[in-house]
Amino acid sequence: MDDDEHDQLISTRSSRAVYDETVEDDPALTALLDDDEDESFYLRMLSDDLSHVLPYGRGLDNGFTVTVQADDAQVEDLIRQALPSFYGPARTLRDGVRTFVEDAVQTVLFGPATYEIDYLCPADNRDQPVAFRIERVESRTLSEREGRVIQYVPAALSALATPDGLHYLPLESENLVRIDVDPEMRKFLSSIITVLRAAAAEQFVPVDMLTNAGAAGASFSVEEHRSATQRLLLSATREIGWSGRNLFTDEMLEPYVLWRELRFRRFQLRFRDAALAGLQAMITKAGQRLGFKAELGYSGLISLGDIEQAESDLRTGARSLSAIYQSV
Repeated sequence: MDDDEHDQLISTRSSRAVYDETVEDDPALTALLDDDEDESFYLRMLSDDLSHVLPYGRGLDNGFTVTVQADDAQVEDLIRQALPSFYGPARTLRDGVRTFVEDAVQTVLFGPATYEIDYLCPADNRDQPVAFRIERVESRTLSEREGRVIQYVPAALSALATPDGLHYLPLESENLVRIDVDPEMRKFLSSIITVLRAAAAEQFVPVDMLTNAGAAGASFSVEEHRSATQRLLLSATREIGWSGRNLFTDEMLEPYVLWRELRFRRFQLRFRDAALAGLQAMITKAGQRLGFKAELGYSGLISLGDIEQAESDLRTGARSLSAIYQSV
């Protein structure tokens, strides 16, 4: 079916799109969603850098290839239409995969990402889905109640409510897929996020000290404060290799800068692979309902083997630093 026909299908989604702007008249839900800590300067930067896990070529939609192995040629278009974009169904399969992966990676940085498979039906037969769509459910609105996954929503959308005034909808668990990293990585991420939030708060210290601290401000050294913040950030992010877009690499030797870059590429791959595995799980689950089998394949993506080879070449000097940079 074409995209116009796809847009006319009826959604069976059990979750709802909930945005901060839609809950202004619901104090309990507003309080739940009132969390802007993820918007700190360094966390935004890390989130953006982390999401760049799929290569770009000369055009915005190039750089890697997606193939669909399926028993029906029309399945590729079915999957394309299921993938999100900012303007309805994805224009191309690559565009849809890229948008999905970037969104998933940025979400998983802060916690599990939960997606619902929304089965789409004709208006005259709502029991027989003919297509599907992948929708992310806002993580802050999810919880469990009496052994079932629920979503907190504005009061206008549900009469069901908890004792503390939060209205909710029960979700169809069989249509949900959760994407996350392993528990050890989640614990590690929590410590990094804490440090980056603290470092972001330190950005305002020099101004406060120099303008409001009187005699104490006169002896304050902006350079010493910057250096201390730099050491804090680099120490906290050493294992993942992130260097704040090289804001803090001015005193590093180039081989160490490259070593950290390779560590960060390793870090990115864990998120990319989790996102792609989650996407495949959704396609497999949707196929079981709609009667198709499909598997996505990729070419042009950096592999863990590529990273390991680059790390080995860096240790042995088998290739120049510039050649290693270009290989990853």
